[in-house]
Amino acid sequence: MTRRLRLLLIASLALNLALGGLLAGGAIRQWAWGGHGGEAPMRGLMRVLPAESHEAARAALAAGRPEMEARLAALRDARRELVAALAREPYDRAAVEAAFAALRARTAEVQAQAHGTVAGLAAGLGPEQRRRLGQAVAGPAGRPAGGGVHRN
Repeated sequence: MTRRLRLLLIASLALNLALGGLLAGGAIRQWAWGGHGGEAPMRGLMRVLPAESHEAARAALAAGRPEMEARLAALRDARRELVAALAREPYDRAAVEAAFAALRARTAEVQAQAHGTVAGLAAGLGPEQRRRLGQAVAGPAGRPAGGGVHRN
C-alpha cells in the first residue's frame, strides 16, 4: 500500500470516527437530556411516566446533569484522542488500542449514569408503567432508543 493511500485511509477513518462520535454524542444528549438546555428531558420517558412522576423525573435529571455533562465532555475528549492516536506518526498500535479502551470506558460511564437514572425512576412505577417504560427505552421493534446509542 502506498503512503498516500494509507494516509487517505487514515483520514477517512478519522473523519468517520469523528462524525460517528458527533452523532452518538448528540443521540445520547438528546435521549438523556432532551437536547438544547434540557427543557424537555427524556421526552420519550416523560410520555410514558404518569403525570405525578414528572416532577420527580425532572428533579432526578437536574441532579445528575452536572455529572452527565462532565461524562459527555470526557467522552468527546476520548474520541478526539482516538482520532489523534490513529493519525499519529509513526503509528503506535498500543496507543490506538488504549484510546479505544478509553473510549469504551467513557461510553460505558455515560450509559451507566443514564441507565441508573431510568432504573431509579422505574422503582417508583407500577407494573404497567414499567412495561411502557421498557418499550420506550427499547424503541421501535426492540431496538435501543436514541439511534442505537446503546450498541457502542
